[in-house]
Amino acid sequence: MLRYAVVGAGAVGGFYGIRLAHAGADVQFLFRSDGDADAVRTHGLDLRSPDGDLLLEDVHVAQDWTQLDPCDVLVVAVKATSNADVLARLAEHADRLPTPDGGVLIVQNWIGVEPGIAAAAPGREVLGGLAFLCSRRIGPRQIEHLDYGTLTIAAHAPEDAAAGVTPLMRAIAADLDSAGTQAVLDEDLVRACLLYTSPSPRDEQ
Repeated sequence: MLRYAVVGAGAVGGFYGIRLAHAGADVQFLFRSDGDADAVRTHGLDLRSPDGDLLLEDVHVAQDWTQLDPCDVLVVAVKATSNADVLARLAEHADRLPTPDGGVLIVQNWIGVEPGIAAAAPGREVLGGLAFLCSRRIGPRQIEHLDYGTLTIAAHAPEDAAAGVTPLMRAIAADLDSAGTQAVLDEDLVRACLLYTSPSPRDEQ
């Protein structure tokens, strides 16, 4: 399995990170709050889900980017309002995060930050992730999963061109499958986003 570092271990990043780690992947979690980091170190990460509760007791916790070890996939699941800070910190650590053959997977409400990520970490693959997920953070170390969980992944290319399905995308999908989480791979990030946000027939009624 690949090595992951999750920046933004909340309702979305925490959900996927916990499932991957429980399945055997090496997953690091970056927490901005000292209190949250201490709580996770002491009590672990708790995912409550109708699919089965999971408790990670031994969690690799980081409180700063300098404490993150090299990884194959840097998962960015922060709110878009934090993107400026992420871009600045990524540029500082781009020589090791992620590794030269790795990439950055951005899981946010919309696409648009991908060109900035590509500029901050040249030579790394940049992937967009669209989470069809209903979950919420209910405590400093607790996430409640209510329903769904599919993650659509597509690669960024200059001028929003279709980038195809890459080996890294396939490897991430295989890890998610091992974690009991569905991944959908799309050849075109813009198309995937438009399909993701298009109203269903029920929505239009």
